[in-house]
Amino acid sequence: MTPPFLITFEIFNMNVHNCLVDFGASSTVMPYGIVKRLCAIPEKTTTRIMQLDRTNVKVIGELNDVLIRMGTKPQYTQFIDIVVVNIPEAYGMFLNKDWSAKLNGYLSTDWSHLLLP
Repeated sequence: MTPPFLITFEIFNMNVHNCLVDFGASSTVMPYGIVKRLCAIPEKTTTRIMQLDRTNVKVIGELNDVLIRMGTKPQYTQFIDIVVVNIPEAYGMFLNKDWSAKLNGYLSTDWSHLLLP
């Protein structure tokens, strides 16, 4: 089994490790515990998140227009919206497919490499 593809990002001048790319996700989400460590304050939102078993996930709020910078390639930056949810901190963030598309990049289907032009 291939391990998950994990990336480190700099967000609010702090490193957030174990960010997982989820090409099936419609929103980029971050656990509330990570957001607290970043000293960020989520704004109210009407966004709803559902798990695969169709149960709702508690949404705390949203961080809009957050500048993220890749830890290994600091020249790759972009602004994203992050939905803040009450989930365990197993990963720093779950990224949806849009973040790599905005960079004109792709992740191989076998998870072996990420191409960012």
